[in-house]
Order: sequence, then structure tokens, then C-alpha cells
Amino acid sequence: MAFTGVMRTVALGAAAVVLAACVGSSRTAGDFRHKATNTVKATDSAVATAIMAAQAYLGGKAFGPYAGVVIGDAEKDASSIQAAFDSVQPPDSSSVDVRTRVDDALQGVASALPALRIAARQEDKAKVALALAELEKSRHPLQTLEAL
Repeated sequence: MAFTGVMRTVALGAAAVVLAACVGSSRTAGDFRHKATNTVKATDSAVATAIMAAQAYLGGKAFGPYAGVVIGDAEKDASSIQAAFDSVQPPDSSSVDVRTRVDDALQGVASALPALRIAARQEDKAKVALALAELEKSRHPLQTLEAL
């Protein structure tokens, strides 16, 4: 019961970050960097939720299908965040570079999340552990961008 409350709190926090990361047009490089930073932080929050769910499953504190649903929600959040960021046109060439770096990092976690979700839903702890390691590895470039 306590774990469910924690997961619910994390999910609500992630939703708040996702809503805060909604982006519109950018007129300046500074504004674009700010939106990129918010995008990175919101995506990292979704990734943290997926990692927490996988660790709970591996630790016997959550069932695989439940962890799979939580991870699936995090995957959808990350995808939505990336789509919103990609809809913003960079205002100058330095912003194009920022966009490329952020998109590369977002793609890394976006490709790792489905494998984690599938492994959790199949209740395959060995595959979850491997997919979790891959997600954590792909998360590192994302975290390096939090201070653009």
C-alpha cells in the first residue's frame, strides 16, 4: 500500500513537470535553452519513474504487469515531451546545436524505455535487469544536459 502511494505521488509529480514543460515558440536563444532545459528535466523525471518501477519489481515490491504499466506511462510521457520540444523551431544556429544535442539524448532514452516495459510485462527479471541497465546508461547523456 505504501509503495502504491509513492508511485502515485511520483506519477503526479511527473505529470506536473510534463505540463510545465509544454513549449511554444521561441524568439531568442536564451528562451530556447530554457525550453530545452525544461524538456530535459521533464524527460528525466519520466525516466526516473520508470527506473523506480523497475527497481521495485526487481526488489519484489511490485508485480511485473503493474511495473509495466507504470513504465508504459513514463514512456508515453517521454514521447509527448519530445514531440512538444520538437515542435519548437530554433531561433538561431546555436539553438540548432542545442536542439540536436537534446534530441540525441531524448532518442537514447526513448529507445530504451520500450524494452524495459516489455520485459516487465513479461515478468522476466533477467531482461528487466538488462533493460534497466541500458536505460540508466542512456539516461547519463540526458542528465549532462540539465544545465544548458
